[in-house]
Amino acid sequence: MRHLLKSEMILINFVIMNNMRFQKECVVETTDSQIKFEEKKKVIIFHNPQRKSCLKVQVDGCVVKSTQETKCDNLLVEDNGNEHFVELKGTDVAHALKQLDGTILKLTDKANKTKKVFAYVVCTNIAPQISGFVQKMKAKFFTQYKAKLDIRERRLETKIS
Repeated sequence: MRHLLKSEMILINFVIMNNMRFQKECVVETTDSQIKFEEKKKVIIFHNPQRKSCLKVQVDGCVVKSTQETKCDNLLVEDNGNEHFVELKGTDVAHALKQLDGTILKLTDKANKTKKVFAYVVCTNIAPQISGFVQKMKAKFFTQYKAKLDIRERRLETKIS
């Protein structure tokens, strides 16, 4: 009988712990080199050159079914616990930020103190008049969640660690 490598044990624990956090039907495990979420011509692509195991979590309509709660669209969880919260939005960036805020508050793994948190809004366009609000929200996300917030129009690409 072969002994499991430390990396295999970490992966098994990662899958077990996150399957306890999220309903199984809301999660897809992937090792794709490009992990994509898209909706109505808005797309975010996570480059995963090491093909690390990640969980794609459908938040809106699956993990959070209530229409009364604010929630983002998706969450990507890396095998090291890093969390990437994603909202694909039309033009209401202020509402998208509230959705991310509510979801992070509800779903982030509070027990994992070493993880990093990222929040993304990919929208149709960003109205210039909300730039002050966006800066305040970036500061809030960093202060409250130690989260990096990134907002882009139509397409966002980033590399996971």
